[in-house]
Amino acid sequence: MSDLDSLGPDAAVRQSLERAVAALGPGGPLPVVVVSDAYATLLDNWIAHVHALGITRFLVVAMDEALANRLSGRSIVVATAHFDGSETDFWLRRMLIWRCLSEMGVDIVQSDIDAIWLRDPVPEFFADQPFDLLCTQGTFHPFDTASAWGFVLCTGLMGIRAGAASVRFFDAFAQRHRQILETDDQVVMNHVLDETGLRWETAGMQREMVDFDGSQFATYASMLTGFSIPLGMRVGLLPYKLFPRLPMATGAPFVKHLLRPEDDAYRIAELRAEGCWLLGP
Repeated sequence: MSDLDSLGPDAAVRQSLERAVAALGPGGPLPVVVVSDAYATLLDNWIAHVHALGITRFLVVAMDEALANRLSGRSIVVATAHFDGSETDFWLRRMLIWRCLSEMGVDIVQSDIDAIWLRDPVPEFFADQPFDLLCTQGTFHPFDTASAWGFVLCTGLMGIRAGAASVRFFDAFAQRHRQILETDDQVVMNHVLDETGLRWETAGMQREMVDFDGSQFATYASMLTGFSIPLGMRVGLLPYKLFPRLPMATGAPFVKHLLRPEDDAYRIAELRAEGCWLLGP
């Protein structure tokens, strides 16, 4: 057994994922949320939004027994996994769940629970995508990658095409996490791709600068394409205005993923103000 295998889902978790995928059946890229009980209310809001769009085929991976018990008896397909309670271990275990699904041949659309689906992005952007990894955009985190590219990729909403390229990427991700001790999954993802020589095709693309917190980052009106030769991996960047991280007065976004305040009450108030809250008080 390799070090990566020892980090990956154990037999019980893998079997739970396999049972859940079989229960959901075929149907294109599978929306997946990986979540613990601490965020059960935000999960309910995310589910309310996708149900409002008529989406019923999605997978919830419950990372603790409390959430699995809470969801028991609801008409939701749930797989079960675990983590040690820390944010660092959660991010690593979540990535290894994505790797496992990719090994199983399952194309997924990974979504954070505060990445709120206002329109279904799957048919237009993620179905039959030509990318191994198709990401939304962050702001400046990590700053060194933002300085190199003019933008960063965000792990909060991304399409992952099953195959050898995505498995190679996740292996590089896990190795970097262990060897360099970077703990934030977005930092690791951007550094792995930057350091494997990912090059973006920006020539002739319409660019707009967005002001935030005294600095600017670049956004593009159309999809960007990048390629990492060492990973054999094609990467896409979704148009920022359709998948924003900051509140926007105009436009018709598919998914809003507002920057995450630490205080849940403030986060819920902000989601409500942006039309992203369907639950009661």
